Amino acid sequence: MYATECAARGICIDWRGKTNFTCPYNKCPANTVYKACGPINPATCEPSYVEHSGYGVTEGCFCPEGQTLISEDSSICVSECSCREPNGISRTPGEKWMKDCQECVCDKHTLKVHCTRHECPLTQPVYCHDPGYVPVQVQVPEDPCCSRTECFCNTSLCPEVTHKCSAGQEIVTTTQPGKCCPSFECEPGCGVNGTFYPVSTQ
Repeated sequence: MYATECAARGICIDWRGKTNFTCPYNKCPANTVYKACGPINPATCEPSYVEHSGYGVTEGCFCPEGQTLISEDSSICVSECSCREPNGISRTPGEKWMKDCQECVCDKHTLKVHCTRHECPLTQPVYCHDPGYVPVQVQVPEDPCCSRTECFCNTSLCPEVTHKCSAGQEIVTTTQPGKCCPSFECEPGCGVNGTFYPVSTQ
């Protein structure tokens, strides 16, 4: 009690050390050390922490020199109040970012980087029924980590032309808007002395 009264007035008495530690202090967590006269309000990484002035000291378990408590209710000591990525980039507690299609966050309780795979929204299956159209996976502009299926025209997949016209007609090829493969129709040609010629567009 005498030592406690002195500590409250800023005078440190390491009385346990004077008794050959016959009255040891309760065991400290692995990453902390015992101090006979540590600060009453040890510094923390919390943004709301305000350094208190005064002479009061107290015994207890404290972070080693050069380290800081993450928070008042934590016993984790860190050398810096931020997360550190493997590439050396520093992140503030609670910060979130995307990397290699993973969602990462700087855990403000442990100051460790946690990453999880970016989840893409569920999409309805796309079927390309019209001739010539094939399903292609394309990257979503607003979410580069995700893709969606779209139908693209590939004319090399269009059916071969088997349509034949009768004498005096010619095959006319037309492609309707929104269609990939052309359609074919027979139209009358020009006839001279019994011989038929294709209709010229010129």
